[in-house]
Amino acid sequence: MPKEVYHAYGYVKKAAALVNTRAGRLPEWKGQLIERVCDEVISGALDDNFPLYVWQTGSGPRTGIHELLLPANEPGSSIMPGKVNPTQAEAMLMVSIQIISSDVAVTMGGAEGNFELNAFRPILINNYLHSALIMADMCDHFREFMIEGAQLNAPKLKENIERSVMMVTALSPIIGYDQASVISHYAIDHDLTLKQAALANGVSEELFDRVVNPLALTRGGSADLPSGPKEGPK
Repeated sequence: MPKEVYHAYGYVKKAAALVNTRAGRLPEWKGQLIERVCDEVISGALDDNFPLYVWQTGSGPRTGIHELLLPANEPGSSIMPGKVNPTQAEAMLMVSIQIISSDVAVTMGGAEGNFELNAFRPILINNYLHSALIMADMCDHFREFMIEGAQLNAPKLKENIERSVMMVTALSPIIGYDQASVISHYAIDHDLTLKQAALANGVSEELFDRVVNPLALTRGGSADLPSGPKEGPK
């Protein structure tokens, strides 16, 4: 990935943190933490931590994300035996692109309704009906040949969650930014899960399990505090 791209991500994330902090949607300590990390990314101080020099890094069953198990509708890739390509998703995308182009034709045709003559109705009707037909057909195929047979790769999902270093952010308000940073680097340097790295650096198992709760982190609230909407008076 070009360095300019993730430097740009730093600017975007910092801007979002500033806006949300000022609007009260983000705690001040969390906003400041995000801004600090973004400044490091923008300055290039973390360039060595972004070793991706190609835009897309592998699409095979074991080198990609592999969080979904897709139905094998074909015998394999044309150049890679046994590889399961997401052909139905690709087909859906192609149909969507075709419909977007048809929408442009409908828009431009509609703009040519001079003097309310609507002389361009044929192109409007043709593109609309064609779009409805191919989308309905593709939805049936997408459901039958992909959605109904797709499965979650639960072991891979569990592994990705356990090895997600970024969840150390939940520990920051409790053990401090610097110690959380030590744990994240320790996990990366020693190829450990976040929990293994945290325990090796003085965090108790009880504290880790209570604070770094992946399900709780998908809801609002702060680490080690109740999350979700507060109950009103009964």
